[in-house]
Amino acid sequence: MVTFACGAFLASFPYDMFNDAQYFLEQARNSQDRQSECIRWRFLRASILFSLNSIEAYVNTLIIDLLRGWGLNEVAEEYPNTRLSWEKKIDIIIPWLTGKKVDKKQKFWGDFVDARKIRTILVHYCGSAYSDVYDDNAKPGVNLLNAERAHGMVKDMVKHLCELVGQNSPSWVDQATSRTIE
Repeated sequence: MVTFACGAFLASFPYDMFNDAQYFLEQARNSQDRQSECIRWRFLRASILFSLNSIEAYVNTLIIDLLRGWGLNEVAEEYPNTRLSWEKKIDIIIPWLTGKKVDKKQKFWGDFVDARKIRTILVHYCGSAYSDVYDDNAKPGVNLLNAERAHGMVKDMVKHLCELVGQNSPSWVDQATSRTIE
């Protein structure tokens, strides 16, 4: 896994995104009064989007590490330029490198699919077509339940991917609170 020096500790990009998602989820939990509803939505959006960034960064770095492990260093170097879809990474590349498929019957997969729907709504917003995006009860909406599901999805999917490749999960997936980056 690629790490970067950041102050007094080493951090990885997937972890940084996960930590940011956790931070914004904590902020959303602390701003539940209606007076700060717009601020809460900001925190929830950020948490959902950072959760998705985290899992995609984790999958990308895992694929590069696996390619290098197979001695495919040139392919690993070129991989970031391929722009493969999420489906190709999960359905073709991961099984090709591990001999195992991602178990899409697990809860994390449904949570991932729902988080991606929310991301699509936010990134490709079309006004009244998504009028319920901030409804606390909307399944594909920006709300606390969906932010918590997206964050939990990262933890569970990372653990599943680590099982597929026979590695221990990184310690950050069990982090209870966000860490202050100084």
